[in-house]
Amino acid sequence: MKNKEAYKQAFKHVHYQKEVNLNKKRISKPLVTIMTSFIVLLSTFTVTYAFDVGGIQSKLEVWFRGEKRKVQYKEEDKNAYHFYTTDEDGNVVDMGINMGFKGSLTGIEPMSGDELAESMNDDSEIVYDEKEDKYLFYYQNKVVDITHMFDKEKECYLVINNGEKDIYFVISYKDKIDEDSTISQYSDENAEVIQGVKVKDIKDHFVRIK
Repeated sequence: MKNKEAYKQAFKHVHYQKEVNLNKKRISKPLVTIMTSFIVLLSTFTVTYAFDVGGIQSKLEVWFRGEKRKVQYKEEDKNAYHFYTTDEDGNVVDMGINMGFKGSLTGIEPMSGDELAESMNDDSEIVYDEKEDKYLFYYQNKVVDITHMFDKEKECYLVINNGEKDIYFVISYKDKIDEDSTISQYSDENAEVIQGVKVKDIKDHFVRIK
């Protein structure tokens, strides 16, 4: 994994402001989907030993770049978990140290390692394929070439059914797709994309991925 991909992976769980251009007027709107975790440290490397890291607390499977991959983790510090998976060659990939929080009846509480791993199943990612010179969007088992799917406002609209409901994605960038792109994710058609404009109001913008 390249450094720029590592940093994108590290901060994709963090809340951020998303701007969508409609009628040539930009209005800032917080990301609607509540991200459940954020990465506080990331050092990415690949090693060639067996996938069995000492001190592992659990072994799970999550979606990773279009495939179900085994994920292992161990608690490095209080509520901070170190995650690992394997690449296509079976080598161990360090995914970094994650910690996250969730709402409860008593307020905000830390997520467990299993809960963090489960939240990864709803992650999406954009990766540049140097060999094919194209940009790939990953969500669960879907791999979409979005290179030429952006409109003149540098935005791409996708809708994917995750097996339970439709998930709507608005992807935008300023200069380079894989370096400064943002992904807004909506699971409710009544969610506001920008003030006064809901997903259902612009459904014709979205391309359904089967």
